[in-house]
Amino acid sequence: MASDLKNWVKYIGTQSIPVFNETIQSVLNLSMDEKSSSKQLADTIVQDAALTSRVIRIANSPYYNRFNTEFTNIRRIVLLIGFKKITEICLTLSILDSIVDKKTRSHVYTITIKSYHAAIQARTIAELYNFTDPDMVYISTLLFNIGEIAFWSLSGKSGRLISDLLNKSGVKHEESEKDILGITFRELSLGLVSEWKLSSLLKRALAQPSSNDINIKCISYGNLIAEQIINKDFNFDSIAEKIAKESGHSLKEVRTIILENIAVTKDTYNYYLG
Repeated sequence: MASDLKNWVKYIGTQSIPVFNETIQSVLNLSMDEKSSSKQLADTIVQDAALTSRVIRIANSPYYNRFNTEFTNIRRIVLLIGFKKITEICLTLSILDSIVDKKTRSHVYTITIKSYHAAIQARTIAELYNFTDPDMVYISTLLFNIGEIAFWSLSGKSGRLISDLLNKSGVKHEESEKDILGITFRELSLGLVSEWKLSSLLKRALAQPSSNDINIKCISYGNLIAEQIINKDFNFDSIAEKIAKESGHSLKEVRTIILENIAVTKDTYNYYLG
């Protein structure tokens, strides 16, 4: 397994993949550096005209622009909306842009929209706990499936064959991944996160997804809720009960938040696609 993981990480790390182009990589590096400034982030984004226009569009969506004031300048947007929120927008755009191959489009779409749903849910759940970092929870949840997203961004024709094998294997997903690829996608995500020196929270969440760390629990809850949404199962009571018990909020309040997030995600997603 170690050699398989090393080979996959090396291969993906040397490719130019949509999910981490040069600008996005710079944005990520800035987000991991506590000394980074809003000006540095804005200056990085404006180097990419396409990214700049899309960030401005999303910043003017109801989810981010709560005061209905039109934003037109990226530097002002970073100051008003915040460093971490703009980083989130850039990373979300990069994730959604990874849908490149028509043959695997449906499969990758499911992964990316699930990651986005999970990130929105996880951050809002984290806000219920006073000692968590909601924005870092969002980023870590959004990138939780980075290995699988990167794989399908590069695999082309061979990936379609692998996709068919995974779907026809008849065994649990991680077992079939290991049988066919030699590793699981979660292991690949962990390998890439280590190689690219991404968030330590994300690294811990991938290494110990069942940890009692509240931040990691928020990521796990977000992923579980997103999985149910994708499967059109909207009975979240078991997850909501755990969150309510741990956070001290009522079951009704937690369930309402989950349902509101589904609507918010759907509305905001349209801005990302524009």
